[in-house]
Amino acid sequence: MTNKLSKLDNWAIDKIKTEYKDDIDLLIGHNTHRLDEDKAKASISFFFPATEKGWGLSKTFIIDGTGFDLFPMSWERIARMAALDEDNASCLGDGIILYYRTEEVKKRFLEIQSRLEAHLGDPRYMLNKALEKLDIAMGLYQTMLTASTVWAEPRS
Repeated sequence: MTNKLSKLDNWAIDKIKTEYKDDIDLLIGHNTHRLDEDKAKASISFFFPATEKGWGLSKTFIIDGTGFDLFPMSWERIARMAALDEDNASCLGDGIILYYRTEEVKKRFLEIQSRLEAHLGDPRYMLNKALEKLDIAMGLYQTMLTASTVWAEPRS
């Protein structure tokens, strides 16, 4: 991300530093799923709460007709993204650290990002993941076929 931080990004960082200093590990931004004309806008996306209080940072904004969500993410969920066991891996891969509480949590995030990059560069790993996803899709398709057959039959 080459654009400067937006007012909203800076607001979130300031809010963390003043009200959530010990409660938020990381603030991550990304513009992956944005229209080209919206890419220069705020990049805030998700954060890692360090305490129960940290969950209170969650917000939804609509600014000039564009919606922004600032939502919590767990370390476990981001690890599943790195393993490609959960959708939205691009949020991890393209994520930019906007704020970090300690060098240790920054390093932890960067290591998980590196794990995703390694998986994406491993053809055998990616083939296995693709086959897993295909198996899930085929199971869903089979269920849909069965369900549509059952519901399509006339009832007496």
